[in-house]
Amino acid sequence: MHKQSLLALSVAALLPCVAVKAANLPVAYDIIDLGALEPMPPTATTTGAKSSFGYAINNDNSAVGVSIGAHDYTSTQVVNGVTVVEDVTINLVQSVYFPNLNRQITPPEQELGFGVSGRGNYATTINDESNGNGLIGGYAYDKIDIDNFDNSDNCTQTDPLTVDIRRAFMFDLNDQLTKVPANIFPGQDLGTDAEYMTSAFLGSNEQYMVGYVEQVTQKDSCGNAQDFARRGMIYNVDTAEVIVYPSLETTGDQVISATSVIRSINANGDLVGASTILDDDEERRTIAVHGNVADVQFVSVAGLEGATSSSFEDLNDQGIMVGGSNKADSLNNLTAFYYDSQSQESVEIGYLRDDLAYSQALAINNENLIVGVSQASYSPSSFKPFIFDADDAAATPVDLNSLVDCDAGWSLSEVRDINDNGWIVGTGTLLVSDGEGGFTGEVRAFALKPRNEPANQNCVTDDDSSSDSGSLSWFVLLGLGLFRRKRQ
Repeated sequence: MHKQSLLALSVAALLPCVAVKAANLPVAYDIIDLGALEPMPPTATTTGAKSSFGYAINNDNSAVGVSIGAHDYTSTQVVNGVTVVEDVTINLVQSVYFPNLNRQITPPEQELGFGVSGRGNYATTINDESNGNGLIGGYAYDKIDIDNFDNSDNCTQTDPLTVDIRRAFMFDLNDQLTKVPANIFPGQDLGTDAEYMTSAFLGSNEQYMVGYVEQVTQKDSCGNAQDFARRGMIYNVDTAEVIVYPSLETTGDQVISATSVIRSINANGDLVGASTILDDDEERRTIAVHGNVADVQFVSVAGLEGATSSSFEDLNDQGIMVGGSNKADSLNNLTAFYYDSQSQESVEIGYLRDDLAYSQALAINNENLIVGVSQASYSPSSFKPFIFDADDAAATPVDLNSLVDCDAGWSLSEVRDINDNGWIVGTGTLLVSDGEGGFTGEVRAFALKPRNEPANQNCVTDDDSSSDSGSLSWFVLLGLGLFRRKRQ
């Protein structure tokens, strides 16, 4: 990894980075390293340093996310009828509960997400604990066996097929695991009940988990699943009932491939996400949608003026919804925006740099503080997190790097969530000792805690254009729109 001196901290503090803050924004933040899991066992090694990513935070300031690191396990596979047993070491993705990394919310003995190409499991949402059920939700990679029927032999039943799927899961305060079962009926025609194998939780309130399933939309003549489409879903945590939402396409052949997703739900049962639709030019585009658990249908929101694509990521209890939208003069890029469901007005949030016109709002709290990301460089592509006060008519996005001490050793790259206390969770690069007198960067989850003392932004920096400390292209690779979180 690239080494640099302590003075060459990745935040260039002598550059003009101190932003003018809106009145309701905190003066500054303390930054808390949320840590990462150690290799398991400690002797396990792979390429790459241990890392962690913060995805959600509740109003008890407890956070969840994932940690990636070396993990030894025994792989058992059947190859050409022969059982092959092999001891391997992989970089496994594991769900983590950041107040206590020793809390095993997906322990190996429960198998969820283990042994499937090392893809692991992801905690994406957490409810309040002191005044709530404390449920943690997410998804993991799993294997299931499904019946199969031979089209070439009068639909004779053959050996089951083993299929890799995503499976939604949740953990309660007693660490009891609940997995959403597949709902599929091979050998039968499609009926009125939605069939699916894959599922994922992205957000939650006290009664519902929300996310998506991969719904079977077409079967072959023997009743085997043939086509799938992602569809938004809600899961009742009391009854285990799964309700699958349609897409905006409700008629015609396009229904087979049209998709939808629900990313967040508030305390009132209002929900937001996105759906695809075929436009007049036969081009499929994504449209922001919202709804309520009382009515299994979506209402579409076009987005900013002239938009052809939009998406919602989150909403608060006042019905303010946030996400990204293109616009008439920037059709190829998303711009962060919020939508007031009462006034039905879409408001542009803007960018940290006007010459890099890409941004997206990812979360909002009940104080109408919005957090998101904005592009910071073009080559290599990198992002910085912002905060924005929707109650300030003159507000502009503020780089959160300018609100933490420049000598803390951090470069913040993205944020995912903000709670009603103003705490923020995200991911950045932390400078750590390399044991050889220098420093190296490690990707690490962090929490930002509001404080009243201004941030120190008077560090001396070296001009080191080769530093990669702020260029986290993993932001794009991990799929920005995939992860969501709680709503108390």
